Amino acid sequence: MKDNNWLVDYCKAQVGRPYWFGTFGQIGSASLYQSKQNQYPNNYPPKKFTKDSFVKQYGKKVHDCAGLIKGAIWCDSFDDPTPSYKSSEDYGANKFFTNATKNGTMNTFIDLPGILVFKGTDKQKTHVGVYIGNGKVIEAKGHTAGVVISDISGFKYWAMCNLISYSDAILPADPKPTPAPPADSSNGGYTEAEVKAAYDCIRGKYGNGATRKQKLKQAGFDYVRVQGLVNKILHGKF
Repeated sequence: MKDNNWLVDYCKAQVGRPYWFGTFGQIGSASLYQSKQNQYPNNYPPKKFTKDSFVKQYGKKVHDCAGLIKGAIWCDSFDDPTPSYKSSEDYGANKFFTNATKNGTMNTFIDLPGILVFKGTDKQKTHVGVYIGNGKVIEAKGHTAGVVISDISGFKYWAMCNLISYSDAILPADPKPTPAPPADSSNGGYTEAEVKAAYDCIRGKYGNGATRKQKLKQAGFDYVRVQGLVNKILHGKF
């Protein structure tokens, strides 16, 4: 079973490559285009595009949003042109969420590279990306954009993929929702700005480790105080 580090590295290697709906790491070609056009006639080509926009991408490795994850699972290398398809693992975005080992809304987000993040509604997830750390996500965004690095803002849900292992995960048995910051001004000696910064850290805004320390300092905060508050919140002591 591939792990979260492999998933992140695979996705990084695909940045700048094309988006083709219904693909998962194959090489773009005339035969693949024809196969996908037969399978998804409304997407080949999609509105506002011509076949020529696909022809220009022949010879390149292609994915859609869920296919980016399936490609990582089914390919033996970053440039493997022949992913090993498995029908039992052929998930769309919504199934990656519902079949997850753990999942939730972003107020319970686990800041761990390789976590899947989603857009959509409570009932239906319509788009998936891969969190790579420091508030960034790699996603196959569409035919115009291709595979890009985006900010995590705008993603509403997260999940731990059941088809990979999370080798760096140090997780609570059951992640608890992050409560809203206290409304009153008596916050145990912390300013309201420090409280907000601590919750922002938990949600991934300031990254981790040295990056978090640097960003908090640049924002005018005392790292030791804010990180101490983060630890208190996570351990239910605030």
